[in-house]
Amino acid sequence: MHVFLATDGSPFSLSAEQLLAEFPFARKPRLTIAHVCPAADLHALEAAVTSPVTALLDRCRKDAAELLEQTAQRCRAWADPVETQLLDGHPANELLKTIDALRPDLVTVGARGLGAVRRMLLGSVSERLAKYSPCSVLVAQPPAGRTTIRQMVLAYDGSPAADAAVNRLAQFAPSNDRAILVLGIVETVRVYGTEMVLEGMGGLEQERLRARERLERVVQRLLPTARQVTPEVRTAPDVAGTILDAAEERRAELIVVGSRGKSAWERFLLGSVTLRVLHHAPCSVWIERVPPASE
Repeated sequence: MHVFLATDGSPFSLSAEQLLAEFPFARKPRLTIAHVCPAADLHALEAAVTSPVTALLDRCRKDAAELLEQTAQRCRAWADPVETQLLDGHPANELLKTIDALRPDLVTVGARGLGAVRRMLLGSVSERLAKYSPCSVLVAQPPAGRTTIRQMVLAYDGSPAADAAVNRLAQFAPSNDRAILVLGIVETVRVYGTEMVLEGMGGLEQERLRARERLERVVQRLLPTARQVTPEVRTAPDVAGTILDAAEERRAELIVVGSRGKSAWERFLLGSVTLRVLHHAPCSVWIERVPPASE
C-alpha cells in the first residue's frame, strides 16, 4: 500500500503520524511525506530580491526540510520505503497536484479541532483533501491518548464504495483486541405518525431483513481480522447522526464510510452523510473511495 502523509509540523499532523505508526497494516506500507513551504526558492531572482529576504526564505525552507527529515526518520520504523516531497505554494492546491500525480492508495491528514464546536471548523486543507483526493482518505483525529485501533464502526450500505471498504478492512493484520461494529441503517421517514422506509421496494421489516442479510455476509468476510464482528441494523431518519451515535456509544477510534463520489463535482459534494460524519466525528474517519474506471 502506498500512503501519502501531509504534514505541517502541528500537533494535528503528529497525531496523524502516530495513528499510522500503530495502524494495522498487513505489511509495511510505502510512505510519501509531503510538506508545503510558503516560501519559494527565489535565488534565481536574487537581483530583484534583497539579501535579508533571501536569507529569511532560506531559513524557512531549511526548517521545512528538517521537519521532513525528522518525520521520515520516525516513520522508517513502520514504513518502507519512505520518501519526502518539499512543495511550494498554496498548501491544498500543491498537495492535491502531487496526489493526482502520485495516485497513492491512501491520503492521511490531521484534523484540526477536538471539541464539538471546533470539529465543525475542520481545517480547510483537511476538508479539501477529503473532498478532492481521487483516492481514499484518512482524516486522523485519535481520541486523547488512544492511537491503537480497538473499536471500529463500519457504516455499510451495500454500495460499491462500502464493498471496497470491506475489502480494505479484510486486508488488515488480524488482531485479538479489535472489535468491529458493522452498522446498517434503514433510512426512514415518519408520515402521519407511522415510520416508513424512505428508499426500497419493501416495507420496513422487509428492508431490515435485507439489510441484516447484507451485514451477515460482511461479518463473514471480516471475522478473520478481529476478535469480534457484530452486525447491527438500525432504523432512523438521520443516517449521519446514527453513525456518530454508534461511534460515541462504542468509544470508537475509527469510523469507516464509503464515498459514492466519482466525478470531481461529486467529490466536491462528497455526500451529506459522509461530510457530516467527517465534521462531527469523535475519532478518526476513513473515507473509502472507488476511483472512476476512466482514472
